[in-house]
Amino acid sequence: ALSLGRVPCAPYARTGTAALAEAAGPLLDEHDAVLLANHGAVTLGADLENAYWRMETLEHTARICLNVRLLGGGVPLSPEQAAELEGG
Repeated sequence: ALSLGRVPCAPYARTGTAALAEAAGPLLDEHDAVLLANHGAVTLGADLENAYWRMETLEHTARICLNVRLLGGGVPLSPEQAAELEGG
């Protein structure tokens, strides 16, 4: 929430098709990172290095989430707590 904001998942579309761009494009207009269903992820930045570090952050967060699930789950934030983290 603090570094990437929300990371949406674009619906599945076949690789190399206009449908994939149509699925991800609108999400990329408003987010710095987007998961592509059954493909992977895309990150954006002001330059290549910025986009790279966003991908590193996304992958690190994914590893943390996986470990939390493997250990029995975490404690979800309330909507108020999440809004506070997001600056709202």
